[in-house]
Amino acid sequence: MAAPKRDKTTRAIRLDVEVDDRLQVVCKRLGVTINAFLISAVGEAIVRHESQMRIENGAIDLMREMMSTMLSAVDQDEMQKRMDEALKDEQEKSH
Repeated sequence: MAAPKRDKTTRAIRLDVEVDDRLQVVCKRLGVTINAFLISAVGEAIVRHESQMRIENGAIDLMREMMSTMLSAVDQDEMQKRMDEALKDEQEKSH
């Protein structure tokens, strides 16, 4: 039997009294519940961090691509150099 799908989960946080007092003042001023404010704040933080992670992952992928391109170019240059040397050696042997 499959577990029922959860639409919501409960998280508990502990706040210093001073932080809770400030939170209550802000929420009252904004006209929102503490729960709504915290959900919004968590959502904003998640979006900000996910965006940063996408940027970092994009930079890492770009660096990998650049390194691969550079290594490929170095390999091609090295291969061409060795082929030129081998051809030169063959030409010297045949003379």
